[in-house]
Parts: sequence; C-alpha cells; structure tokens
Amino acid sequence: MPPLVVPAQGLSRVIINLVTNACYEAFKTAEKSNGPNSGQVSLDATYNSEKGLLVIRVEDTGGGVKPEVRDQIFEPFFTTKPTSEGTGLGLSICRGIIESNQGRLYVEDAELGGAAFVVEIPAETGVSI
Repeated sequence: MPPLVVPAQGLSRVIINLVTNACYEAFKTAEKSNGPNSGQVSLDATYNSEKGLLVIRVEDTGGGVKPEVRDQIFEPFFTTKPTSEGTGLGLSICRGIIESNQGRLYVEDAELGGAAFVVEIPAETGVSI
C-alpha cells in the first residue's frame, strides 16, 4: 500500500464521529429489540488496490438512514436526533474533512441491517488529513 499520512486530528475526528453515531443508533434500536444482531457496530479498513483507495466502513444495526433524508444528512444543522442530542454538524464536518483531501464520504445500507458510512481516501497521493 502506498504511504498515507494521517495526522490524528482529521481522520480521528471523522472515525470518532461515525462510530459515535453508529453506537447511538445501534443501542437505540437494541433497546426496542433483543434480536441476535441488535446493538452491534462494525469498523473495517481496507485498501482497494484497483482504485488506490483506503476504504473505511462503519456499520451499525440501527434503524438505517431513510431514503428521503439521505441527500440531507450531510448538510449543516440537519439531524435526525432530538434537538437536545445533536447539532447536525458532525456529518457535515466529516464530509468537509474528507472532501478537502480528495476523498469521499457516503452512506448506504449495511449488511448488519442499519446504515453503513463509507470513507474513501486516495492513498497514492500521500494525503494529509
């Protein structure tokens, strides 16, 4: 894998935010259901050599992201949480950090049943995040 310079402040902020959101959703859903996969969060990092990308995937067993809000969740001040629990800035800041380094942050349905947030960062450029 080509070198990827990743100072703690940028990428760690993204990962912490995504994992925190995933835990919130997974545990919120687990309180309502005691199914075999309830309350789970998965973090995976791989290198896609064909595209030259570091791929970080954070999945949860929460309720997922409804299709009608997928285009809005990365906008500043948009939140699906109660007002007292979220500002709606986390995902917007995360996307800004990743995109400022020629990367991509998006959401899709998770294999675990909830949401999967995917970060793709070009590795061949020695990105500094």
